[in-house]
Amino acid sequence: VLNAKQSLSFMKAPIVKATGIKAENITFLDRLEVAGQINAFNPMQNKISLDQTDVGVRVSGRYYINENKSIWVGATQQYEYGGQENSTWEHKFSGDLGFKF
Repeated sequence: VLNAKQSLSFMKAPIVKATGIKAENITFLDRLEVAGQINAFNPMQNKISLDQTDVGVRVSGRYYINENKSIWVGATQQYEYGGQENSTWEHKFSGDLGFKF
């Protein structure tokens, strides 16, 4: 499994420098977060074989509505391959709205 998560606040300085927009006009980047995940599983019962490998790829984004990041809205796109001879890539999209106490 390989996971990565990144807030987009690091983009503020380059955007301000390139466009001249005031930093306070792009504060939404402090609340925007993207994440990615790649997962691969091979049972290795007989041999390592790519056609028996389960693969999952997930890309998601989340926007935090408030400053303390306790309320958010998000979206996820997921792709999966079943790891069998007749498997195909399947995909699904989901959205979420959440909060934490």
